[in-house]
Amino acid sequence: MKPTIAIRDLKFKNITELREMLEGDMHFQKVSAKDLRNWIVENPEIVEHDEIRYEYNFLSERLIIKCMPTATHDTLQYFFTQTVFGSLVEKVGLLKAHGLVTVGSGTTFRLTGFEGDWSGSSQKLPDGFVKLSDAEFPAVVCEAGWAETLEELIEGARLWLLNTGGQTKIVIVMCFTETHIRSGTDLGSEVSEDEMGTRGRQTAERILIESIDESTKLLDLAHQLRDLNEQDKLRIPLIGELQASLHVYRALEDFKDITELFGTTILPSPPVNFEGPCEFQITTQDILGEDIPADMDPMDPITFSLPVLEALAAQSLPNTAWYRANRRAEKPMKEAGVWRESDTFAQHKRRRKGGAWGEGRETN
Repeated sequence: MKPTIAIRDLKFKNITELREMLEGDMHFQKVSAKDLRNWIVENPEIVEHDEIRYEYNFLSERLIIKCMPTATHDTLQYFFTQTVFGSLVEKVGLLKAHGLVTVGSGTTFRLTGFEGDWSGSSQKLPDGFVKLSDAEFPAVVCEAGWAETLEELIEGARLWLLNTGGQTKIVIVMCFTETHIRSGTDLGSEVSEDEMGTRGRQTAERILIESIDESTKLLDLAHQLRDLNEQDKLRIPLIGELQASLHVYRALEDFKDITELFGTTILPSPPVNFEGPCEFQITTQDILGEDIPADMDPMDPITFSLPVLEALAAQSLPNTAWYRANRRAEKPMKEAGVWRESDTFAQHKRRRKGGAWGEGRETN
């Protein structure tokens, strides 16, 4: 999401209001380390607040404010953490796996340890990671991007792979692209609101919105919007045409750049007779380095099943649609003057213990 305000004007109130409206991330380009330091000094309440999370890449000079992720965005972190920890438990047992690594998501790596960052300004919040218990940085990182382009995600991969002293060995990236289109089955979808009123061709969505009154409840309206979405009767569907690709990166031997080890399309799902790869692998040495148990082959693979990832992504879509139906229901209720702050879906989400805005979740 491209913000409409400059970082110097970004205050605590702005962030809380934008987070109520946005999903994914807010991106601020060309933010120097000096700009960032000044912003932090002037807004200590933002930095110290446990619900406001941000990251900064000194290589690209890009600041990202984290907003609410969708269930579909979080598909990769669930898939990654479950696969890695499950595989290690199978190989070495539960107790030993807990002692060897930390597997988690949402933890901030802020340190001055990113090599080349003389200002110590960079900090990253990977969507998923696996880290040796005594290491500063993760051995493997996964990052999902919805508001980010693949090129921007590659910039993040470079920071991990080239600026952690070789500690981060693998970065797995999942890049989502969503294209919003208008419904093709709604006869009134291309008619303006004035035209609909004069020509008597109001859509089901417009009739629903105009029925809002003091008795309307947010969740009821969200349910009705979701039902219209399933009938292809919303002017703009809750979820657009969605594409997702998966990429795996490693640093070159001279650490001057990175290279792609693997790449494939996840969404839309491939046809039944698809003859492409159905999995990718990393080795236990990529994760454990020199700490590999004596009885384990360092080349022993950890296998990631692409059909499982595709299934998880597909299964997440109803949850994403429901989340967006709640968000979409808020605006017409405000416009009708019947908005009750206690109805907000975002407040309900904030009250959840942990969750997307809570502390990082780890297994170690």
